[in-house]
Amino acid sequence: MTAASLLASLRDLKVQSYRGQPAPYQFVVLLYAIDRANTDKPRIARFSEVKDELGRALAPFALAKTPPNPANPWVALGQSPWWELEATVPYKLVAERDLAAGLSVVAYDLVRDDPAFTGQAVDVITRIIGSHPAYPSLLESLSVH
Repeated sequence: MTAASLLASLRDLKVQSYRGQPAPYQFVVLLYAIDRANTDKPRIARFSEVKDELGRALAPFALAKTPPNPANPWVALGQSPWWELEATVPYKLVAERDLAAGLSVVAYDLVRDDPAFTGQAVDVITRIIGSHPAYPSLLESLSVH
């Protein structure tokens, strides 16, 4: 997987919609994981270690009355070359099994070693979800802006 194909794959994420609005949850989780790599945190984390932080990051992006379940994008990203998932399970089992996941080795290494790549990835994500009112605050809270 090259840097260019990894960047292109961001546009291919299958994002669910709710009442005609795309749910940016996978992109929020990716930005969170990019931030973890950028700040030298471990590549892979157990769901229990990050679910509260992810829940707070995702809450402003809620499309329904209830906050987004961080397990949904945690599992959905398993189809992306950006993501490594310990096992493929329904999202309802993520917390119970405390499933580990995080950036793929290639994505993690590129983010850590190539600031230009990281900037390009954030730019692509910004073009996709940057118009959301909660996006500027999310980006400001991360080390990748």
